[in-house]
Amino acid sequence: MQKRDYFGTVKQTVMNDEWVAVLTDGKVILHQIEDTGATDRRFPQTEQDKPITFIAMASCFLYLVDASGKLKIYLIDDNTFVSEHRSQNPILKVFPNRKGTKCVCVDNTGNGYLFSPVDDSMHFIPNFAAATDNILWDLDDSSLFITVDKEKMQAYLFVSLSLEGPQIIHLPEYLKLDEVDKNKQGVVTYIDKDLKPIILKGGFLYSHARTDGIRGQYLTTHSYINNWRGL
Repeated sequence: MQKRDYFGTVKQTVMNDEWVAVLTDGKVILHQIEDTGATDRRFPQTEQDKPITFIAMASCFLYLVDASGKLKIYLIDDNTFVSEHRSQNPILKVFPNRKGTKCVCVDNTGNGYLFSPVDDSMHFIPNFAAATDNILWDLDDSSLFITVDKEKMQAYLFVSLSLEGPQIIHLPEYLKLDEVDKNKQGVVTYIDKDLKPIILKGGFLYSHARTDGIRGQYLTTHSYINNWRGL
């Protein structure tokens, strides 16, 4: 570990197991967590590039959104950009999964869609809440993610193969086995105002509470697990 000072107002800090990226005044500093003596990497790399407005990090990638709403994906180990993406509407925020193979993009109209840097495919997310301020990917299921706002969460599953082609399903709540074949509406999971969701694992959400540390709960979509266990 090391102590660092950054010039300007720090807007964002993201990290993985090895690297830290800090966004301050439209610029990003990328450096290793441990003090190895390596030179910091800075973005934008040229004066012609737009200021950076949002950053995110996966295991091997740094995601950069610039002031024009364009997404650039940087492969940290190879010290090079590997992908660029621009949609019809400027991108404001991005939330990649752990491996960086999928990424939820939120544009300036409040809509969200799933972007895959692997094949440049885009899939719009149904019933996406414009108030969404965070996305959590499930650590056990790389196709499951939730949208989070101040009051509620919604769970989605990306299905890459189906009779209708790739699609994103707004997950409902199944209470009985015979309901699986029924067409049910997606549900929400409400959260207390003093809770901040931080980790999703196997449909179980871990949240930080101001008063008593970490709390846990199953998503409404996964309430059957409690019933199955007889809890």
